[in-house]
Amino acid sequence: MKRAAANPLLIVTLALIAALVACVFGTATEEPAESSNLVTVTPGGRVSVSLLTPTITIDNPAVAGSTPIGPVATATAAAQAAIDMTATAQVPIPTVPGVFVEPAVCPAAANVALPGEPSNFTNYPEVIVQYLSAGGAPTILEARLRAWGAITDYGGLVRADRDFTGDGVPDVLIVALDPFNTQFPYPGDLFIFGCENGAYRLLLQAGHSSKRGMPLIYSADDVNGDALNDLVYAVQICETTPCRTEMEIMSWNLALSSFTSLLSEPVSGAGIELSMEDEDGDGLDELAITDRGDGLPESGPQRVYTTTLRWNGSLYTTAEVVPWPLEYRIHFIQDGDAAQRQGDFLTASDFYNRALDDDLLNWTYEDEKTYLKAYARYRLMIGYAVQNDKGRAREYYDKLDDKYDLEGSGDGEQPTLEPGTGGMLRTPIPPPTLAPAPPPYTEQAGGGFAEMARLFWAEYDDSGDIAKSCAAVIAFAAAEPKAYEVLNSFGTANPSYRPEDLCPFPN
Repeated sequence: MKRAAANPLLIVTLALIAALVACVFGTATEEPAESSNLVTVTPGGRVSVSLLTPTITIDNPAVAGSTPIGPVATATAAAQAAIDMTATAQVPIPTVPGVFVEPAVCPAAANVALPGEPSNFTNYPEVIVQYLSAGGAPTILEARLRAWGAITDYGGLVRADRDFTGDGVPDVLIVALDPFNTQFPYPGDLFIFGCENGAYRLLLQAGHSSKRGMPLIYSADDVNGDALNDLVYAVQICETTPCRTEMEIMSWNLALSSFTSLLSEPVSGAGIELSMEDEDGDGLDELAITDRGDGLPESGPQRVYTTTLRWNGSLYTTAEVVPWPLEYRIHFIQDGDAAQRQGDFLTASDFYNRALDDDLLNWTYEDEKTYLKAYARYRLMIGYAVQNDKGRAREYYDKLDDKYDLEGSGDGEQPTLEPGTGGMLRTPIPPPTLAPAPPPYTEQAGGGFAEMARLFWAEYDDSGDIAKSCAAVIAFAAAEPKAYEVLNSFGTANPSYRPEDLCPFPN
């Protein structure tokens, strides 16, 4: 049996469509090329941005961020030709991922005079859009920006190989330094220009000021699986001290014909680190934000958290917040106190016992480890007392008695003596007055917490009344704030303590 003859017009039409798809997106079997590195806003650092299209290798790292391409009008013309041919042949237009509207009409390539340097950075978008609309090549524009000092070895790029708007025609992405302001945080801006009715217009501008650093691009790919390329970038903002980093994910909204944010809430922090990867294997990238704090000495030791944002079908929202393992002794103490206040005595005991480990980090308070270990044993004692476990409570009271000689047996560790003081205590015991002098052990590191334990135990052992026992502790702490000042020596990033926080069981 003879096969039916193929329709020549259909063959030509399908061939043109295949050529268009290969031109704009690459062949289906072609592996994405290794992306070139984009210079970051941090000197000496780089972030790799996958752009999926083949790039050329250039030794200069700043120029390597740009990919020379042919005039974008060629892609527009090829796309329009395919649409015209398919309409004539009555062949349905194939559904191509990432193409949602008719291809934009770009200006024809032309031999355009190079633009003159603007008098200030705020005029850059106007000069660039005029040059592109006249048919100027993005590759020539990259060289011009470099000549102006807007692209340097420190940063800046021009890319014209990404379609952000879903029309199948590449847009022009530019990150430029402000050559008129070379002081930290090295200001600059980010622009996306797209074609419309034979000219270019500005579609997106990140924003520019002397207090905003040049944007740092993390991704220019489709991160949420909607077949539109998205732009993920960060900006360092130094309006206050310390500087903070703001993260943004921008995507083209087909209904609004403009870029909108994909973040459900602002992402900002003084010490954040950002990464994007598909952690759960669903084909969509998650945004992981690790916050290490502001790093200021006055803030004290800070905890580290990683917050993961996931795509929920509409926006990137917080999916989980994972604290990093604790390193500082004070953080185990604080978490133990929080758990004990909530009545979670098992968790509290675990934190307090961890605070007794010798391998934890300390901050800057003299003899900090000794103070905090005494406090942990004191809190373990009252925790077991509140649970009516007098035997376990006595164990921790005895540990403090062994060290500080709370019962006056002379068996406790002796206070530290200073050389040349004739054997006197570091702080001499004051002469007798109308008020009783504090016990000698209160001059030792942690002795104030030992005294709190003694006062609590004396009332608890006599009456079993937790509220009265705590009242004795609170009265002592209110009269002797130095007894617990170590707990308030960890800076503004950590909670402060009041006397009532030291024994929070009034009933």
